[in-house]
Amino acid sequence: MTGPSYHGPDAPYGPGQPAPPPYPSPTVPFPCPDTAEQRPAPPVEPGLFATLLDFSFDRLVTVRLARLLYMLAVLCISGTAFVFIMFGWSLAAGSFWPFLGWCMVIGVPVLWLGSVALARVVVEYLVVQAKTSQDVAVLRDDVKEIKARAA
Repeated sequence: MTGPSYHGPDAPYGPGQPAPPPYPSPTVPFPCPDTAEQRPAPPVEPGLFATLLDFSFDRLVTVRLARLLYMLAVLCISGTAFVFIMFGWSLAAGSFWPFLGWCMVIGVPVLWLGSVALARVVVEYLVVQAKTSQDVAVLRDDVKEIKARAA
């Protein structure tokens, strides 16, 4: 072997050897949190009750109520599915229409999944429409401000 050994006392950067060179510092140092430019605090959003009683409709309540709306939809869909599965089990256990009962027991979970997916899509659509409306309102206010400065 002609190269340096990486084991033993002759190993580079081993015991008794000088420390490796430090990593190169970045050309642009990262700003320290103490010296960084302070951002202004975001405006305080009014509460849900104040938003509900906003008769000028400047603030939308759809985004805040979306989670509650989706939970209620899933709860109603799940309760209905539970009732239909129990009814299907009673039909399957009886001798009147067992085939219909088994079809309900097998088909209701599939319909539940589709109904929950549809409810999710509807709630997401409502949230996207509300957020788009909020963004357009901000853009409209910005355009008014720019026009006012230009005049």
